[in-house]
This record gives sequence, C-alpha cells and structure tokens, in this order.
Amino acid sequence: MNEKLILSLLALVTGALLTAQAAINAQLKLQVGSGALAALLSFATGTATMLVYWLIQGAPGTGWQSIKTTPIWMWAGGALGAAYVFSAILVVPKLGAANLLVLAVAGQLIAAVVLDHFGWIGLPEHPVSGMRLAGVGLVFVGMLMVVRN
Repeated sequence: MNEKLILSLLALVTGALLTAQAAINAQLKLQVGSGALAALLSFATGTATMLVYWLIQGAPGTGWQSIKTTPIWMWAGGALGAAYVFSAILVVPKLGAANLLVLAVAGQLIAAVVLDHFGWIGLPEHPVSGMRLAGVGLVFVGMLMVVRN
C-alpha cells in the first residue's frame, strides 16, 4: 500500500473518531456536570495516551532543551484543540453530531484554503484555484443541506 493511501485512510478513520469523541465528551459533561471539566478530563486522557506512545517509541526528539527555544506561538495548537473540544461538548447536545461535524469541516476547509494559498504557518503555498473554490462551494452547499435538515 502506498504512503498517500495509508495517510488518507488514517485521516478518514480519525475524522470518523472525532464524531465519537464529541458524543463521548458530551456524555462526560452530563456525568461530571461541567463542560470545562469534561474537556480537561478529555485532554488529560489524551496527554496520558500520547505520553505512553512517546515512551514506547523510545522518547524520540531533540530533547527537552529544544522546548526552551520553541516560539510561543507554536504552543497554540493545544489551546486551539481545547477550544474545539470544549465547543463540541456544548454544541453536540443542542445541534447534534452531524451539524457539529459539517460546520467544523466547512470551517476547517475555509481556513485550510486560506493557509495554503498564503503559505502561512510554514505550509507550502498552494494557490487558490477555480477547482478549489468549487470544492469549497460544494462543501458549503452540503453543509447547508445537513444543517437545515
């Protein structure tokens, strides 16, 4: 199997898992009585999981010293993930998992096209094309169909 196919399947499967994550975290909020606590517990579990995986891999990396020189903006990924998880906990019980995901995917696609076009955050430039805009338009139409139903 070629690498592109494997990575595509990985993205597809983990995308599907986001739906389960949102539903599980919404139920966790009901159990613990707080969206913020549910998000914290979710991230604590995720952190523990990644720590175990990192240790199993032999703790690869340039070492703890490189953390000292990491630009502050590179730490934003965790905060952005927390914002998504927390918003999903609030949105899923009111709008449903399908609405959350279709709105999130539409937002992700719009942001991705902009980031790719300008090559921001270290991404290679992929200029906006008519086909890309048509794809965004189709996702937007699909989003409206799902949300209005």
